[in-house]
Amino acid sequence: MAQHFHQLLATGARRVIIEKVELRYALAEEVTQQVFPIMVAILFYYLLKVQLFTPFTTCL
Repeated sequence: MAQHFHQLLATGARRVIIEKVELRYALAEEVTQQVFPIMVAILFYYLLKVQLFTPFTTCL
């Protein structure tokens, strides 16, 4: 009986760990989907700013 209880406890602990890992992956994916467009916008803004405000002679 005690061995069966410990097996259930270990199985439950594994299940909790797996669920936490899956939740972390889902959260990371959601954050990536939200942050990526912002990072692209910042990159384009930076490139536009550098191109507009840098004299053409320094680009050669």
